[in-house]
Amino acid sequence: MKGHSMLKAFMAEHSLGYNFLTSRDARIVALRVEFIRKVRAANLSKAEIARLTGLNTTTIGYWLNEDVRQEKIRRRRVRFQRAALRQCWEECAQAMEAA
Repeated sequence: MKGHSMLKAFMAEHSLGYNFLTSRDARIVALRVEFIRKVRAANLSKAEIARLTGLNTTTIGYWLNEDVRQEKIRRRRVRFQRAALRQCWEECAQAMEAA
């Protein structure tokens, strides 16, 4: 019950409602990550945190490992940039053909 009492206290401290564990709002996600790191520091395992939050253990690991998160963000950025360049190239090619 250590985790449950920590969850209740954290939610009360930050005036969080029922959507704390499901919201995609950036502020709420940041608080959720803060909570995950806090309970991990209190020696709860990833599996215990996953049961407590309803998140997958992989997700818990993702939020606990800053290096993994930064690499994933970097890859997403590169993928987006490549897609944008590809689209620009195709538009330019079409414009050249039409001219």
